[in-house]
Amino acid sequence: EQRHAVLARNGSTPERVFATDIGNLERTASSVTATAFRDVVDVLASAREIVVIAGGIVTAPAMFLTYSLRVIGLQARAVLETVYCLP
Repeated sequence: EQRHAVLARNGSTPERVFATDIGNLERTASSVTATAFRDVVDVLASAREIVVIAGGIVTAPAMFLTYSLRVIGLQARAVLETVYCLP
C-alpha cells in the first residue's frame, strides 16, 4: 500500500512511464549519428547469424531482441545464463 501511495503522489503512472521512455529514446537518438546507425544496420543485416548473450536481469530483453530480430527476417539465437537457450 505504501508503494501505491508513492505512485499516486508522484502523478499518473502511465504518463510518467511514457515520459521516461520518450526521454530515454531522445537521449539515445541524440547520441547516435545517422552514419553509425546505418553501419550497425548493415553489419546486422549482413551477418550470417546474430548471437545474443545475456544473463540475470537482462535475460528477458535479450529474448525480446532475439525474437524481434527473427521477426524482421534475421537469423538470431539467444544464449542465456540459464539452461534454456533459443536455438
